[in-house]
Amino acid sequence: MSTTDLKSTHPELLTRRAKFDQKKRDCESMAANISTKLSGLEQAHSILEKRYLTDEVSLAQVTASRQELDAKRAELVEAERLAGLAAEAIQETDVQIQHALQAIAAAQREFCTEQRNAAIAKIKTDTTLKKNLIAAMVANAGTGGQFTFQAATFAAQFINQLLPEISEDEVREAIDKFQKDNELN
Repeated sequence: MSTTDLKSTHPELLTRRAKFDQKKRDCESMAANISTKLSGLEQAHSILEKRYLTDEVSLAQVTASRQELDAKRAELVEAERLAGLAAEAIQETDVQIQHALQAIAAAQREFCTEQRNAAIAKIKTDTTLKKNLIAAMVANAGTGGQFTFQAATFAAQFINQLLPEISEDEVREAIDKFQKDNELN
């Protein structure tokens, strides 16, 4: 999966998570409302049962009250179950979001490594640089001082003189441009 594909997946996952979060809140709110109504129905049913015992209401009324109570309890169980499912979906989506972020970071690291290696390869195969380095090594050997036939040893010895001056501001500006041009971060 490309970095662009991964980056487009991340907002989709965040949108999905927000929807699950809203559904969870809706179900929890529904459960709270049902629970409140259920408490009142239970009290009313208890009173109705006592009134049945004194022959003030019929068995049909008690049965109807019991059915309404059972239906409300079933609604509560269903609302709580749905809230639980939404919570599970949120957890699963959070894992997917973390995986997507990790994949984006890994893809960016891989891309940057490839870019760095390509730049180093250009430096390494730069014939002008090679000729100038050999010329500097030859001239150094002619000084009568310590000299080497190893480019790496010579470069390490004269690294500060070999490299062009580069300011921190130049590097920061190049980083910003690189990140913008390659849609990083």
